[in-house]
Amino acid sequence: MPFLPAVISATIIGMSFGFVTYRLLVFPGSSSPLVRQIRDFVTVNLSSLLLVAAVAALFRSLLMLVSASDVVEPTAHAAGIAVGAVFNYFGHHVMTFRKT
Repeated sequence: MPFLPAVISATIIGMSFGFVTYRLLVFPGSSSPLVRQIRDFVTVNLSSLLLVAAVAALFRSLLMLVSASDVVEPTAHAAGIAVGAVFNYFGHHVMTFRKT
């Protein structure tokens, strides 16, 4: 399978699994319509993706000022993922699976 279709397939599978598990296990009982939950889930995840990329790039630039070691890239990536995970949780809590 070529790379791009594999990435797209993995993203769809991962987001589908994430939606179902968040809906059933993390945020049960949301009264929002299913179509709105799906739309908001995709919106929050895309926003999180942009945030992760921005934070990782910022951290990489800042870390490169003080060090040129091999830990800069993984550290910046970890910082981006951490910020994105927190954003993702609160985004889904407030927007996707809110209880009205």
